[in-house]
Amino acid sequence: LLSPGTLAPCDAEALLRRARRLLDGLAAPAPLLLLREPALGDRELLALARVLAPVLRACEGALALHDRVHLVEAAGAGAVHLG
Repeated sequence: LLSPGTLAPCDAEALLRRARRLLDGLAAPAPLLLLREPALGDRELLALARVLAPVLRACEGALALHDRVHLVEAAGAGAVHLG
């Protein structure tokens, strides 16, 4: 799964709702969700990631951050995608 890449800070809650609906509908373990939101600042992205990471872990999935190596540990993400 890939976040849309066009979120404004006010859209982060909408992404969370959408992700929960998707995860609730999966019979198998959740896939990796790549959080790629270049328009969000570090603070907004970290807040969103801190909510998404445990939701994904509960579904046996994982969260990856795009180009935010410095936030991976604080976010509870399992991976980072560079490039």
